[in-house]
Amino acid sequence: MEATALGPAIDRLAMHLSGGMRQKLGVAMALLPRPELAVLDEPTTGVDPVSRIELWRLITRSVTSGTTIVLTTTYLDEAARAGTILALEARSPLAYGTLTEIGRLLPGALWSTDTQPSEPHRWRRGGVWRVWSPDGHSPPHESRLEPDLNDVLTALSLAANREGMKS
Repeated sequence: MEATALGPAIDRLAMHLSGGMRQKLGVAMALLPRPELAVLDEPTTGVDPVSRIELWRLITRSVTSGTTIVLTTTYLDEAARAGTILALEARSPLAYGTLTEIGRLLPGALWSTDTQPSEPHRWRRGGVWRVWSPDGHSPPHESRLEPDLNDVLTALSLAANREGMKS
């Protein structure tokens, strides 16, 4: 109860807890016996930001205590925390390795611009356009970006789709 911050709800049945509280309780129950291996299927999906942080504390504490965790997630910031990442697209492997290894898979170059570019391989994150250049060329007046996991996987998906269109 202490590790989950669920002490104030100790007198409530699990069915009367909020979704985030139930999720924390479920993860805590899975990790409480300190298993060698735990498989967690999207443990932070649908929880509020505070509960998400608390769930990651539980998971991190278990990993540092020796538990191997296999975790599925659709949140790439969470995937980036993993020692090894397997990214799937349409049930097929898109990338596999450490965050550094996957970062090296980016074909071409990535650059950013504040105005909507005409290039076909572009996407918007926040107020900035990201443009993937398969040939590695970027306009001299634009800023070349150091890609994160989201960028690399987006470019790899675009590259895979380009290859599929050629076949």
